Amino acid sequence: MFKSIIVFLNRWHRYWLAFTLFILLIIGIRIINLIQKKTKSDKDYIHKLTPSFKIRGIPIANDLNFCGELVPLGNLKVQLELAKEFNVNLFNQSSTLILNKKAGRFFPQIEKIIKENGVPDDFKYVAVLESGLTNSVAETNAAGFWGIMIPIGQFYGLEINEQVDERFNIEKATHVACKIIKDCHAIYKNWTLAAAAYDMGIGAIEKQIKKQGITNYYELELNKETTTYMYRLLTFKELITRPEIYGYKIKKSELYLPIPSYKIQIDSTINDLSEFAISHSSNLAVLKAMNPWLLTNSLKNPERKKYEILFPQKGVVLYGMGIMDSTNFNSLSESDTSSTKNILKK
Repeated sequence: MFKSIIVFLNRWHRYWLAFTLFILLIIGIRIINLIQKKTKSDKDYIHKLTPSFKIRGIPIANDLNFCGELVPLGNLKVQLELAKEFNVNLFNQSSTLILNKKAGRFFPQIEKIIKENGVPDDFKYVAVLESGLTNSVAETNAAGFWGIMIPIGQFYGLEINEQVDERFNIEKATHVACKIIKDCHAIYKNWTLAAAAYDMGIGAIEKQIKKQGITNYYELELNKETTTYMYRLLTFKELITRPEIYGYKIKKSELYLPIPSYKIQIDSTINDLSEFAISHSSNLAVLKAMNPWLLTNSLKNPERKKYEILFPQKGVVLYGMGIMDSTNFNSLSESDTSSTKNILKK
């Protein structure tokens, strides 16, 4: 037996030795790899990452204009301010994407009104700049899509009180914004200065023009907000007008669509808006979403003033009445979006 074991070991010892050396070699290579990974420098990591991770500057179009008034891109100050605002918003992808989608819903209504008022189409981007196409309220109490202050809104005929704030009525607020813009343009005969005056106020712009002896917006020294106003305006115009140039691939089907609606005209008190909404096959949440200018749950109207309250067209479902579905919108004809019903007391 002992002799047999000796013979076996003499015959196979070379193979066992080779196998053992092979295993030790693999273990040695593994240890070396682990050591190398631990000692890799930041430089090695960056070198490895660079080929797949790149941020490139995108040249801004050289034909920028506002209402046909060319932007002086040869001016160094203009170049720097525009590049700053452009890149901040260009790489704020989520916000810019949402703005493009919102434009699909609200621009058709805004474009129609500003055209009726003889205001250049580029001024629709003022609403983007002032509110992000949201019925917001700023720290200065400027409110609505157009960022209108209470005294200015009341001066131009908007009703603003505890139960009604027509700055949140997109249709009425847009008409008022157009009046303000036209008044500014009547003074300066320049749409760029009119936009700046819309932000800063006619009196404040006029004071700086007289003080500095300059009537060119791009050469005026103004406060920080108004200095950047036009550059931000131009940025939003570019990113919404030509998003694909700057890397935004947005399908038409992905845009928010206008909500087909009809108007109910009333000239009497509504004691309970919830009951009023239910009587029109809706609910309070829908009524408030469609009519954010109604601030309370009732509408006192002793003066018998005429109001128009919006409801979504039959077949369009939102808040509590189903899930909003754009396919519902596409099935409605254009005439379905503008009907009006009267509930007027004789």
